[in-house]
Amino acid sequence: MLRGERTDSAWVLLYLDLDGFKRVNDSLGHDAGDRVLRWVSEQLKACLRPFDILARMGGDEFTALLDLEFPEQAAKIAEKLIERVSICQQIDGLDIALGASIGIATYPDCGANLDGLLRASDIAMYEAKRAGRQQYRFYDHEMNGRARSRLMLEESVRTAIENRDFNLVYQPQVAIAGGQIRGFEALLRWQHPSVGDVPPGLFLPLLEEARLISRLGSWIYQRGAGQRKAWEALFAEDLVLSVSLSGTQFAMPNLVTELRQVLERHGLQPRHLEVEVTEEALTHNPEETRKQLRLLRSLGVRVALDDFGSGQCSLAHLRDLELDTLKLDRHLIARLPESSRDAALVRNVIELCKQYDMLVIAEGVETMAQYEWLQANGCEYVQGFLVARPMMAEDTGHFVQPFDWSALTR
Repeated sequence: MLRGERTDSAWVLLYLDLDGFKRVNDSLGHDAGDRVLRWVSEQLKACLRPFDILARMGGDEFTALLDLEFPEQAAKIAEKLIERVSICQQIDGLDIALGASIGIATYPDCGANLDGLLRASDIAMYEAKRAGRQQYRFYDHEMNGRARSRLMLEESVRTAIENRDFNLVYQPQVAIAGGQIRGFEALLRWQHPSVGDVPPGLFLPLLEEARLISRLGSWIYQRGAGQRKAWEALFAEDLVLSVSLSGTQFAMPNLVTELRQVLERHGLQPRHLEVEVTEEALTHNPEETRKQLRLLRSLGVRVALDDFGSGQCSLAHLRDLELDTLKLDRHLIARLPESSRDAALVRNVIELCKQYDMLVIAEGVETMAQYEWLQANGCEYVQGFLVARPMMAEDTGHFVQPFDWSALTR
């Protein structure tokens, strides 16, 4: 068994063969060849993490065993290895140019044990050589395409941040009782110059993997707070701006400091801002979560539990965590009112939140049947296409007047 204790990781084996090494041995001798191999091993170690396993298989072949979150991430590491090894260097006064071909195999898809992975990665390495060397290949051909697409998209994300191709749109949260606006959730959108709108589900994980989410997060806070300040001329003083935080963002030690600086810069009260965090992010490290929630509570920023009901939800979290708002997940709402079991769950969650003095917002409300059921069962606020799709800031003005629920039934 190769997999470790983590269940959300993937074991990946890289098989690397040097291109051009035979010329070094033949022209300069084995001592020079040994120096080259030592230099290559140093380059490889510099590209890997301390807990990755690097081994020389003999001759000019090396393997690296990696524990990755996504198998496709191996493509990025392979490109970095090829780049490092391809640096021209001098040996005994001669310029030596090497290259590398890399085969990649993933456990358990390409092999059930180490021997199976070695065979698969060796086959993939020869595929890379046949393709023209200085390349990598996955044993799984479908993964080749996915990995290349992922690398191209990641580079596009970096460019989009630099070119400011991202934008914020805003979706209103309105009261079921009278249609009054409670606030807006800021949602990130990416308009790619050649392919158009890129779905958030595609680029947000890339931002996390490439460690770009913090850079973009700072931009989101500043842009959203600036818009909330601009709304003061239109909306009531208690209007709330909601911003979703990824698990990485929520865990950042400087989160509260950054939010405080944003609020001060734009002259906003902490209660004007609500951060939305998923249950998965809140339960990843319970001790750090409680500490972060206490800091947010001390600052005065509201905290919402986002997408409740989308995964393994626990009512104990409502009891134990200091939260202000609960947002019912759109997939849960989509099963109302037809599913009696989901209806019973939502009804009890709404009642429990009332006992804990937590506000409840139903997300993804699209039908009058859902709205009427939520109204009959005590839900306070809704957000979804039934009220409005996410919109540009300049289109939010008509929510100054209460939303007219009766107009939907005419």
